[in-house]
Amino acid sequence: MSNTGWITIGIIVLVCIFTFREELRKLLNRATGFKIPGYFELQTTITPLGQTTVSNPSGSVAANEPVGTRVSYIDPTHSFRLTWPAGGEWIQDDTLAASMGAALFIAYHQAFGNFTPNVNVTVEEIGNATISTWMELGNQGLSKLGCKVLETSQDPTTQSGVRVFRNENFDGTLYQIQRVILSQARAYIATGSKLEADHSALPELYEQMRGILNSFQVL
Repeated sequence: MSNTGWITIGIIVLVCIFTFREELRKLLNRATGFKIPGYFELQTTITPLGQTTVSNPSGSVAANEPVGTRVSYIDPTHSFRLTWPAGGEWIQDDTLAASMGAALFIAYHQAFGNFTPNVNVTVEEIGNATISTWMELGNQGLSKLGCKVLETSQDPTTQSGVRVFRNENFDGTLYQIQRVILSQARAYIATGSKLEADHSALPELYEQMRGILNSFQVL
Protein backbone atom coordinates (compact mmCIF):
# COMPACT_ATOMS: atom_id res chain seq x y z
CA MET A 1 0.00 0.00 0.00
CA SER A 2 1.32 3.48 -0.86
CA ASN A 3 2.35 6.06 1.71
CA THR A 4 -0.41 8.31 0.37
CA GLY A 5 -2.98 5.67 1.26
CA TRP A 6 -1.74 5.43 4.84
CA ILE A 7 -1.60 9.20 5.22
CA THR A 8 -5.21 9.47 4.08
CA ILE A 9 -6.25 6.83 6.63
CA GLY A 10 -4.32 8.71 9.29
CA ILE A 11 -6.22 11.93 8.67
CA ILE A 12 -9.56 10.15 8.96
CA VAL A 13 -8.60 8.39 12.17
CA LEU A 14 -7.18 11.52 13.75
CA VAL A 15 -10.42 13.38 13.07
CA CYS A 16 -12.28 10.71 15.02
CA ILE A 17 -9.79 10.79 17.87
CA PHE A 18 -9.40 14.51 18.47
CA THR A 19 -12.66 16.16 17.40
CA PHE A 20 -14.44 15.99 20.73
CA ARG A 21 -11.77 15.30 23.33
CA GLU A 22 -11.51 18.77 24.88
CA GLU A 23 -15.25 19.36 24.96
CA LEU A 24 -15.84 16.05 26.68
CA ARG A 25 -13.17 16.71 29.29
CA LYS A 26 -14.97 19.92 30.25
CA LEU A 27 -18.27 18.18 30.98
CA LEU A 28 -19.61 18.63 34.49
CA ASN A 29 -19.53 15.43 36.50
CA ARG A 30 -22.84 13.65 36.23
CA ALA A 31 -23.65 10.40 37.99
CA THR A 32 -24.80 7.79 35.53
CA GLY A 33 -26.03 5.37 38.20
CA PHE A 34 -26.71 2.53 35.77
CA LYS A 35 -26.31 -1.14 36.55
CA ILE A 36 -26.22 -3.88 33.92
CA PRO A 37 -28.65 -6.62 34.95
CA GLY A 38 -27.95 -10.31 34.49
CA TYR A 39 -30.05 -10.32 31.34
CA PHE A 40 -31.04 -7.63 28.88
CA GLU A 41 -32.30 -7.45 25.35
CA LEU A 42 -29.45 -6.91 22.92
CA GLN A 43 -30.33 -3.87 20.81
CA THR A 44 -29.36 -3.64 17.14
CA THR A 45 -29.84 -1.15 14.32
CA ILE A 46 -29.44 -1.16 10.54
CA THR A 47 -26.38 0.67 9.19
CA PRO A 48 -24.67 0.72 5.77
CA LEU A 49 -22.92 -2.46 6.95
CA GLY A 50 -26.19 -4.25 7.78
CA GLN A 51 -27.51 -5.24 11.21
CA THR A 52 -25.18 -3.67 13.76
CA THR A 53 -25.10 -4.22 17.52
CA VAL A 54 -25.89 -1.19 19.68
CA SER A 55 -25.52 -2.70 23.17
CA ASN A 56 -22.35 -3.70 24.98
CA PRO A 57 -22.90 -7.48 25.06
CA SER A 58 -22.59 -9.19 28.42
CA GLY A 59 -20.60 -12.37 28.84
CA SER A 60 -18.18 -13.79 26.30
CA VAL A 61 -18.88 -14.29 22.61
CA ALA A 62 -15.69 -16.28 22.16
CA ALA A 63 -17.42 -19.58 22.89
CA ASN A 64 -19.60 -19.13 19.80
CA GLU A 65 -16.65 -18.69 17.44
CA PRO A 66 -15.10 -21.72 15.72
CA VAL A 67 -11.52 -22.21 16.90
CA GLY A 68 -8.94 -20.97 14.39
CA THR A 69 -11.30 -18.90 12.25
CA ARG A 70 -10.87 -15.57 14.06
CA VAL A 71 -8.19 -13.58 15.80
CA SER A 72 -9.41 -12.62 19.27
CA TYR A 73 -7.73 -9.50 20.66
CA ILE A 74 -8.14 -8.35 24.26
CA ASP A 75 -6.48 -5.03 25.00
CA PRO A 76 -4.22 -5.44 28.06
CA THR A 77 -4.51 -1.78 29.10
CA HIS A 78 -8.14 -0.89 28.44
CA SER A 79 -9.86 -4.31 28.64
CA PHE A 80 -11.87 -4.16 25.43
CA ARG A 81 -12.25 -7.06 23.03
CA LEU A 82 -12.35 -7.19 19.23
CA THR A 83 -12.15 -10.12 16.84
CA TRP A 84 -11.47 -10.33 13.12
CA PRO A 85 -11.10 -13.10 10.50
CA ALA A 86 -7.88 -15.08 10.72
CA GLY A 87 -5.87 -15.78 7.59
CA GLY A 88 -4.12 -12.47 6.92
CA GLU A 89 -6.82 -10.48 5.10
CA TRP A 90 -7.04 -8.11 8.09
CA ILE A 91 -3.70 -6.86 9.43
CA GLN A 92 -3.04 -5.39 12.86
CA ASP A 93 -0.66 -2.42 12.73
CA ASP A 94 0.60 -1.46 16.19
CA THR A 95 3.07 1.11 14.86
CA LEU A 96 0.40 3.04 13.00
CA ALA A 97 -1.98 2.78 15.96
CA ALA A 98 0.64 4.26 18.29
CA SER A 99 1.47 7.10 15.90
CA MET A 100 -2.21 8.08 15.72
CA GLY A 101 -3.06 7.65 19.38
CA ALA A 102 -5.36 4.70 18.73
CA ALA A 103 -5.50 1.67 21.02
CA LEU A 104 -5.91 -0.68 18.04
CA PHE A 105 -5.77 -0.34 14.26
CA ILE A 106 -6.50 -3.10 11.77
CA ALA A 107 -6.64 -2.66 8.00
CA TYR A 108 -7.77 -4.77 5.07
CA HIS A 109 -4.88 -6.19 3.07
CA GLN A 110 -6.01 -4.49 -0.15
CA ALA A 111 -6.32 -0.80 -0.96
CA PHE A 112 -8.97 0.66 -3.31
CA GLY A 113 -7.45 3.73 -4.90
CA ASN A 114 -6.07 5.80 -2.03
CA PHE A 115 -8.42 4.24 0.55
CA THR A 116 -7.79 1.14 2.63
CA PRO A 117 -10.82 -0.19 4.57
CA ASN A 118 -10.00 -0.23 8.25
CA VAL A 119 -11.33 -0.49 11.78
CA ASN A 120 -9.77 1.43 14.64
CA VAL A 121 -10.47 1.64 18.36
CA THR A 122 -9.81 4.78 20.40
CA VAL A 123 -10.27 5.34 24.13
CA GLU A 124 -11.03 8.75 25.67
CA GLU A 125 -11.31 9.95 29.26
CA ILE A 126 -14.75 11.57 29.63
CA GLY A 127 -15.59 11.76 33.34
CA ASN A 128 -19.17 10.84 34.18
CA ALA A 129 -20.83 11.84 30.89
CA THR A 130 -23.86 9.81 29.86
CA ILE A 131 -24.22 8.19 26.44
CA SER A 132 -26.85 10.74 25.38
CA THR A 133 -24.60 13.70 26.28
CA TRP A 134 -21.54 12.19 24.64
CA MET A 135 -23.38 11.36 21.44
CA GLU A 136 -24.95 14.82 21.18
CA LEU A 137 -21.60 16.56 21.62
CA GLY A 138 -20.08 14.30 19.00
CA ASN A 139 -22.88 14.98 16.54
CA GLN A 140 -22.38 18.72 16.94
CA GLY A 141 -18.63 18.41 16.42
CA LEU A 142 -19.02 16.32 13.28
CA SER A 143 -21.48 18.81 11.80
CA LYS A 144 -18.92 21.59 12.33
CA LEU A 145 -16.40 19.51 10.40
CA GLY A 146 -18.79 19.22 7.45
CA CYS A 147 -19.84 15.62 8.09
CA LYS A 148 -23.51 14.66 7.91
CA VAL A 149 -24.75 12.55 10.82
CA LEU A 150 -27.24 10.07 9.37
CA GLU A 151 -28.23 8.04 12.42
CA THR A 152 -27.64 7.64 16.14
CA SER A 153 -28.96 4.79 18.27
CA GLN A 154 -28.50 4.41 22.01
CA ASP A 155 -28.87 1.76 24.69
CA PRO A 156 -28.94 3.55 28.07
CA THR A 157 -28.92 0.23 29.92
CA THR A 158 -25.37 -0.57 28.78
CA GLN A 159 -24.38 3.07 28.11
CA SER A 160 -23.61 2.30 24.50
CA GLY A 161 -24.60 3.50 21.06
CA VAL A 162 -24.07 3.55 17.30
CA ARG A 163 -23.40 6.57 15.13
CA VAL A 164 -23.38 6.64 11.32
CA PHE A 165 -22.06 9.68 9.48
CA ARG A 166 -21.17 10.60 5.92
CA ASN A 167 -17.68 12.04 5.48
CA GLU A 168 -17.18 14.07 2.31
CA ASN A 169 -13.79 15.45 3.39
CA PHE A 170 -12.17 12.79 1.25
CA ASP A 171 -11.59 11.86 -2.38
CA GLY A 172 -14.41 9.33 -2.45
CA THR A 173 -17.21 9.78 0.09
CA LEU A 174 -17.08 7.55 3.15
CA TYR A 175 -19.70 6.17 5.45
CA GLN A 176 -18.21 5.89 8.91
CA ILE A 177 -19.89 3.60 11.42
CA GLN A 178 -19.03 3.92 15.10
CA ARG A 179 -19.88 1.69 18.02
CA VAL A 180 -19.47 3.57 21.28
CA ILE A 181 -19.37 2.08 24.79
CA LEU A 182 -19.02 4.19 27.94
CA SER A 183 -17.45 2.45 30.92
CA GLN A 184 -15.34 3.49 33.93
CA ALA A 185 -15.32 7.19 32.94
CA ARG A 186 -14.05 6.36 29.45
CA ALA A 187 -15.51 6.31 25.95
CA TYR A 188 -14.47 3.31 23.86
CA ILE A 189 -15.04 3.99 20.15
CA ALA A 190 -14.72 1.40 17.39
CA THR A 191 -14.95 3.00 13.93
CA GLY A 192 -15.31 1.24 10.60
CA SER A 193 -14.99 3.20 7.33
CA LYS A 194 -16.88 2.18 4.18
CA LEU A 195 -16.71 3.70 0.70
CA GLU A 196 -20.07 5.02 -0.48
CA ALA A 197 -19.35 3.81 -4.03
CA ASP A 198 -19.06 0.04 -3.62
CA HIS A 199 -16.73 -2.00 -5.81
CA SER A 200 -17.68 -5.48 -6.94
CA ALA A 201 -15.01 -7.00 -4.70
CA LEU A 202 -16.26 -5.35 -1.52
CA PRO A 203 -19.54 -6.99 -0.36
CA GLU A 204 -17.73 -9.81 1.46
CA LEU A 205 -15.22 -7.33 2.86
CA TYR A 206 -17.95 -5.18 4.41
CA GLU A 207 -19.73 -8.22 5.78
CA GLN A 208 -16.45 -9.00 7.53
CA MET A 209 -16.25 -5.41 8.80
CA ARG A 210 -19.76 -5.70 10.23
CA GLY A 211 -18.70 -8.84 12.09
CA ILE A 212 -15.63 -7.05 13.45
CA LEU A 213 -17.65 -4.11 14.75
CA ASN A 214 -20.30 -6.42 16.22
CA SER A 215 -17.62 -8.32 18.16
CA PHE A 216 -16.56 -5.13 19.98
CA GLN A 217 -17.19 -5.24 23.73
CA VAL A 218 -15.80 -3.74 26.92
CA LEU A 219 -15.09 -6.47 29.43
